[in-house]
Amino acid sequence: MEYIISILGLIVAILGILLSFYIESKNKPKLYVEKEVLEVKMDENEIWIYFYLSNVGQRPTTIKKMELYHNKTKFMPNSVYLNVSESVSLGVGLKTSYPLPSYKPVIFPFLLQPNHTDKILVKLNYSSKENFEKEMNLENNLKYKIIINYSNKKKIFDFK
Repeated sequence: MEYIISILGLIVAILGILLSFYIESKNKPKLYVEKEVLEVKMDENEIWIYFYLSNVGQRPTTIKKMELYHNKTKFMPNSVYLNVSESVSLGVGLKTSYPLPSYKPVIFPFLLQPNHTDKILVKLNYSSKENFEKEMNLENNLKYKIIINYSNKKKIFDFK
């Protein structure tokens, strides 16, 4: 009888551990990028890449850096701006008191709170237009990846 009780206790303990792993995986931060709203604008000196970024998970996440890749060439943005609506909470140091929405420069790393409805418009500014055009061959085909390092993860978004 004691043998059966100890086996049942072991089974319950294993089920509890599996359930805790399942709940933990459901609560993780999840980055989401709407690829269809991506826009690339070029002026005389700069290239701006726009996309919408949101954290659709249950926990905040720290955005550590953003990079743009084309083939094996890496482009680090000169600046990143967030277009923040009033109901979006970005975390410590990023709340604004001036009229919204407006573009606000971001210093990496920053904390992105979970938010299921609002989105953040990210502007990546690259000022070396000649090198960018040469590497990416903008006239023929625009294919690149945006890599976002957050928390202890890396998320890769492919765009054309």
